Amino acid sequence: MKAKDGRNTSRCLKKSCEVLVSTGSQFRIKTSKGFATITIVAVSPQGLTIGLYGDSGFGGQTSSGSAPGEFVAYNEVHISALAVSGKSAVLRLTR
Repeated sequence: MKAKDGRNTSRCLKKSCEVLVSTGSQFRIKTSKGFATITIVAVSPQGLTIGLYGDSGFGGQTSSGSAPGEFVAYNEVHISALAVSGKSAVLRLTR
């Protein structure tokens, strides 16, 4: 499984990105309303679960399900799971 930006999650801070993530991966993003942290809580054949925590105090978890596609949008950042295999997943963030 390959991702355009590999494991370089720092690319996601201010730009669209496609990264390979696994349980425990954590990175920052800039949204239209400020900064937030994404934490990969779990990766399994059923999909992936992320924690999304805004610096403003907003926070929560959401899951992708097993089918590829967009599963959450937060302040104009759209998050999609492109592939899940074993303990890794390819995540795409678009602005």
